[in-house]
Amino acid sequence: MSFHDAYSFCASQNYNLISIHDQFYNNYLMNTAKVVFNSSYSSYFLGLNKVLTDTWQWSDNSTLDFNNWDRGEPSSANSCSVQRISDGKWLTYSCATRLPFICYNFPNISHPTTNSPIQTTAMAYNSTTTRYHKKCGVGLESPLSKSKNQLASSGSCDDGYTYFDRTGYCYKVQMINYTGFWDPVACPPAAIHSVEEDCFVKDLAVNFLSSQNCLPNSEDWDFFFYWIGTMWPITMTGTCQWGNDEPADYGNAPSWPWNCSDHHFYGLWTDVFGIVDKYDQSLVWLRDVNWDKAPVECRTGVCKVPAK
Repeated sequence: MSFHDAYSFCASQNYNLISIHDQFYNNYLMNTAKVVFNSSYSSYFLGLNKVLTDTWQWSDNSTLDFNNWDRGEPSSANSCSVQRISDGKWLTYSCATRLPFICYNFPNISHPTTNSPIQTTAMAYNSTTTRYHKKCGVGLESPLSKSKNQLASSGSCDDGYTYFDRTGYCYKVQMINYTGFWDPVACPPAAIHSVEEDCFVKDLAVNFLSSQNCLPNSEDWDFFFYWIGTMWPITMTGTCQWGNDEPADYGNAPSWPWNCSDHHFYGLWTDVFGIVDKYDQSLVWLRDVNWDKAPVECRTGVCKVPAK
């Protein structure tokens, strides 16, 4: 989308184009963009522009109290701006260029600072406005915020499982000897149907991987990942369903809904992995991650069973 179309689209959703007010949030957005935007894009639109005035201003009318212009910027040749995803630097750009963008809102504060928690609902879009990034943590309860007694009284689960009252199911994250097939008896795979369930599972996975000291912080492992389950094509047009025959009625992935006939693993199914950025805890689904790159002891999957 062009800048003008991106601005109008965000406004139609009661959101704003993103504004940045300190280095902390600049880095946060840079790392988020690396996860959620297609690698063919090197930058995305910011709300900073001078379309209607001679001076740069944020489209949400917030104060221009921080900048991260690259050397030689801002240029007088263009009236819109982007953040370069590789290093977070800002560049001037033609407003007519079709680029991805981020819409946001901050329900509790005018803008985030390093002294106040970032509580934002962010939507990242590619140039055709397909939503493919959801951020957990806004108004959603962590599964570990409940005591063990509360969890036990909410539903009956086998040892090692955690009950989620919004679904009536029990969940467990465990190491899996994954070779392309799963054991549906030992670990019935998950099928996720809402952002609440998605974030619940994410919290379980991150806490399990952290407790096992898996995927330690390094340049090679700046994210967590875990196997959620499998999807299959059920029509000639590629409509997806989960491997347990439940509908794929929710997704958190690039270009969702997927066409399950265009990208098969072993020609029959698509594996679904949760990818969690360690910097900002943002979550996105990817298909057919290279499982073999992870240490054997860190190859984890999600099990899901009905509560008793």
